[in-house]
Amino acid sequence: LSQLEDHFRTTVQQARQVVDWLETQPSVDTRRLGSLGISMGASLNVLVAAAEPRITRYVFCLPASHLAHVTMTTNDRSIAKKRKEYLKRYGLTAEAAERELTEVLRSEPLNAAPAIDPRRSLVVIALADRVIGRRNSLDIWRALGRPPTIWLPTGHYTALFALPYVKLKVLWFFADWSSPPAAHAGMQTTLSCCS
Repeated sequence: LSQLEDHFRTTVQQARQVVDWLETQPSVDTRRLGSLGISMGASLNVLVAAAEPRITRYVFCLPASHLAHVTMTTNDRSIAKKRKEYLKRYGLTAEAAERELTEVLRSEPLNAAPAIDPRRSLVVIALADRVIGRRNSLDIWRALGRPPTIWLPTGHYTALFALPYVKLKVLWFFADWSSPPAAHAGMQTTLSCCS
């Protein structure tokens, strides 16, 4: 379980090294650095955004909070299979493993989220997400300060069907670097089946 915390910390360090490298590139406008993460990458992006001030725009697509709980309760087949093997190998119950992971996992996105300016953030949430769970998505959204949000009437994996729409909104979000977008201005949208 401690490997997960190590992975999170290494990811943040690597992201900061990428920004260091970008600063050495003459063709890069370092005043316009943004980051985007999807699913677990969105949760990691919360940690990166909180730790790296040189990145000034952030997109969090399908982010999760309460990572220990999600890991031990999700119905996602690939995670459930690995979880079952892990619990069997170490003779743990899901509850005991969740408690242990909660103690080990200091890099919980919920704790880092308040350090991020919601005016510089865009969140994509799938309202029928059963992999992460709606509560976990909404909790990280609230912790981020309720930033502009694209609300999708999809599940975690079926959000892929909204990719063209989300891609367009994300490109618009990254296109305006003149000032931080106003909180809740024009991005509180819901994709409906008819739009």
